[in-house]
Amino acid sequence: MLRPNPEQTLFGYFPARLIISILLFFVVVVSVILILRIEREKYGLVVFFLLTVLGVTVFSTYQSYHTVRRTLESVKSLTRNILESIPTGVITVDSRGRITSINPAADKILLLGNEALGKQLTLFLPESTGLGQLLEEAFAEGRLFHDQTVTYPKGDQTLVLWVTLSELKNEGKREGLVLLVKDISEINRLEQQVRRSEKLSAISTLSAAVAHEIRNPLSAMDLNLGLLEEEILLNRGATPTIREYLDVLNIEIKRLKSILDSFARFSIPNPLVLEEVKLEPILQHLVTLIRGEAHEKGIEVETDILPGLPLILVDENQMTQVFLNIMINALQAMPAGGKLFIQAEKRKINSERWVNVRFSDTGAGMDRVKINKIFEPFFSTRQGGTGLGLAIAHRIIEDHGGFIHVESVEGSGTVFTVQLPVRNKEEAKKS
Repeated sequence: MLRPNPEQTLFGYFPARLIISILLFFVVVVSVILILRIEREKYGLVVFFLLTVLGVTVFSTYQSYHTVRRTLESVKSLTRNILESIPTGVITVDSRGRITSINPAADKILLLGNEALGKQLTLFLPESTGLGQLLEEAFAEGRLFHDQTVTYPKGDQTLVLWVTLSELKNEGKREGLVLLVKDISEINRLEQQVRRSEKLSAISTLSAAVAHEIRNPLSAMDLNLGLLEEEILLNRGATPTIREYLDVLNIEIKRLKSILDSFARFSIPNPLVLEEVKLEPILQHLVTLIRGEAHEKGIEVETDILPGLPLILVDENQMTQVFLNIMINALQAMPAGGKLFIQAEKRKINSERWVNVRFSDTGAGMDRVKINKIFEPFFSTRQGGTGLGLAIAHRIIEDHGGFIHVESVEGSGTVFTVQLPVRNKEEAKKS
């Protein structure tokens, strides 16, 4: 919060002290003249001369003072308007670390409130936050920092902030510090998405080539294994040991074929068959499918699907694959039981309509390293997983013009959010 503009009274621009001083000086001069009993003619001439000089002096002083005051107020008003208008948060503190001003952008990002003025900045930014820890170290060591990226918890989300701490000087002397804060969460998310998309594109090309090269010899092995099995059974028969070996080979070949099929779905996605559908029946059907397995694991499944959700243009089969994959991952993350909460709601962001579907579990959660890799191909958090399920889901959501992102705290569960645009076929063709 910035200091309020001073109110101007009717005589606010008059330099009262200066005028009073001049009038007192004039009274003293007249008194001296009267004491010395100067001749009447000379007295009148002197008084007239003094009044003229006094009037010119007062008028000149007033004009100069008014011009300087008006210029100063104009500069102050311009500075205030700049600080109130810029999207970057600006916080100033004195030499003791007490907050002297907060612009609206900083208050919106950090939610400090009016009560923060005059108090220690570190009281409102605890050391447990990335920003608080950075400021504690900077104040303790008397150093500054520039272009740092830190995290800051805000409600149920964690912001990514760009911060800079600089000196606040007056005539070369340090009077305090200036903290610049900017919310780059959306920019950071988009950058990660671009990097992930580039990586997925490169990996999909490689996967297609690898799958093609492996499929041919694998098919030959499968065929010859079948012939070998027939030959053994027809001629000498198979001992239990040989039968066991043949069964293992068949199982592993089938598993390799399944992995290759996943490679193919990831590298060469099926074309979208877009139809306007309701999400509620899809989600309710999937909940019915997984409820039996959830019950066996001691997992409670709850839904909160708001009525009146708009129709969305999606490929129903592929979107069902995405939702089912996320639900299965949630169940696998809670082997000792827990709760899966599925929520669907409509939202409006920058005049665009969206439908958000959130899948929250109470599982073990993930650390930051796993979160950053969760959509990468061949990365899996469970033993035996191919690591392609979420990579395929990410590609499907991206093909629909939507977004999928994950929030998780280790030991406190995970939340997957799928964000899909609300549009009809004509709007989809234009985009």
